[in-house]
Amino acid sequence: MSVSTPVASRRRRLLLHWGPFLLLAIVLLILVGIDRQLKHTALRGYALEAAEWKLESDDFPQRWTKWEGSSEYALLQESAPPFMSEAAVAVRKMTGVRPTPGRLEFWLGPSGVVSGKGEDWVFSCRPGVAMHLVTFFHQWVAESPAAGTYRWGDVVYAWRDGFLLAGTAVPVVQHLAQSGLPVERGGHGAEGLSFAWDGEYAGRLTVDTEAGLPFRLTVDETAEQDDSVLHFTTAWPDAMLLLNYADEASVSALCGAGRALAPWVMPGNRDTRWTSYVEAWWDSQLPPLPAIDCAGEQALVAFVAQEPGEIRSFEVGQLATHCAPSAASDLEALKTSRPYQWEGQRGWLLSAPSYVGARAVTLVEDTLIWADEPTRMPSLLAWGQPEAREGHLYLRAEWEPTMRTARHWVLALAEQELLPGYNVEDLRADWVPYVDALASWTHLEATGRFVGGRSLLEGHLAQPGHGG
Repeated sequence: MSVSTPVASRRRRLLLHWGPFLLLAIVLLILVGIDRQLKHTALRGYALEAAEWKLESDDFPQRWTKWEGSSEYALLQESAPPFMSEAAVAVRKMTGVRPTPGRLEFWLGPSGVVSGKGEDWVFSCRPGVAMHLVTFFHQWVAESPAAGTYRWGDVVYAWRDGFLLAGTAVPVVQHLAQSGLPVERGGHGAEGLSFAWDGEYAGRLTVDTEAGLPFRLTVDETAEQDDSVLHFTTAWPDAMLLLNYADEASVSALCGAGRALAPWVMPGNRDTRWTSYVEAWWDSQLPPLPAIDCAGEQALVAFVAQEPGEIRSFEVGQLATHCAPSAASDLEALKTSRPYQWEGQRGWLLSAPSYVGARAVTLVEDTLIWADEPTRMPSLLAWGQPEAREGHLYLRAEWEPTMRTARHWVLALAEQELLPGYNVEDLRADWVPYVDALASWTHLEATGRFVGGRSLLEGHLAQPGHGG
C-alpha cells in the first residue's frame, strides 16, 4: 500500500491544474511548426500553361503591409478612394472573409500566383494548417462540380501537392491541377509584386514597396545591343517629361510595354482599340520631322504648354546627334522653310499643310534641334553641359504636370468618343482621383539597358524617401 506524501500530492495537483495548459501549448507549438513547414516550400505556386498574364509574389502580405505604411500610399489615400477596395470587396463576396495582410498570411500563406487567359483566372497558394482543416470538413458537404473540385460560393477549388488552386471556372481549375506549370520562389517577384504578360512585347514589371517604389521592367525578344553612353543633360528646366535614348530598339521596347500595360491602367473593360486611337491622336499632335538623317543619340522633351488649347496642353522639342553633313543644305533647300535666328543662332521656321503654325529647327554642329513651338527654341538651345551616363535609355517624368496633362487630354478624348468602353463621367469617378493623387509623387526616374537580349528599365516610381 503506497502512502501519498505532501510533496507528491502537490506535484499531482500542479500537474492536474497546469497539465492541460502545458499540453495545449505543446500542441500549439507543433501546429505552428507544421503550419510553417506547409507554407514555406521551394515553389510559389502553379500557373496556367498558356497564361496571358501572371501576378505573383513571394510574400504578398508583407508587401501589402509595407505598402500601407508608405508615404506614397498615404498620398493616394488623401485624394483617391481606398486602393484595391474593389478587389477587396470582390474577395469578400466570394469567400465571406474581408482580406487583410494578417488574414491572408494566416489562411493562404505568404506566396501566391494568379494567372489568367481571356476572361478566366485562377489562383494558387500554399496554405497552412487552418485552411487544410477547413477544406477537409467543407468537402464533406460541398458541391463537387467535377472530380477533385469543390465549390465555395462563387469559387471552385482543388488541391495539388499541398497547393490550393481556386478560380471561377471548373475547367480552368482542373487544367491547373493537371498540367499547371510550377513557379519557383525567388527571382521575379522575390523583392515585390511581379506582373508578367504575353504577346508581341512580352515582359514583366516588378514593383517593390520600399521607399520610392523601386521598379524593374523587362521586355523580351529584343535584339542585343552594344553598351552605350548617354550624353544629354537630365536637368531640363520646366520639362515635364524627358526621354533620352541611344537607339530606336529601346524606345520600341518601352512603347510596346506601354501598349501591353495600358488596358490594365485604365478602369472598366479591356477593350484595347482605344490604345491605337490614342497613338493616332498623338501622332496628329506632333508635326512631322524634316527628313534629316541623324544616326546618334536623341532626346525628346515635353513641356507644359504656355497657352494650353482645347486639347493641346503640351509642347515638344527634340534633339538628335550625328546628323548627316548635308543637313544644313537640306533644310535650306526645303520649300517650306524660311531663315530665322534665336539669340544669334541661325535656324529655320518650317511650315506644313497639316499643321497649324510653324516648327523651329536649327543645327548646332552635327546636332539637330527642333521645337513644335518656336518660342521653346531658346530653352532647347540652353540645354546645359553634357553628362556621361551608361545606358541605352533615360526616362524622367514630373508627376504633377504629367498627370495634369494626361487628365486634360484623356478627358478630351473621351468627350470626342475616341476611347471605346469609357465615358467622361466614369473616368472622372474611377480614374481621375488616382491621377490627381499621383501628382504628389514628385517624379519617376529610370535608366534602360540591354541584358541577355532583353530590354531592362530600372528606377523609382516616386522620389526615394519622399512622397511628395
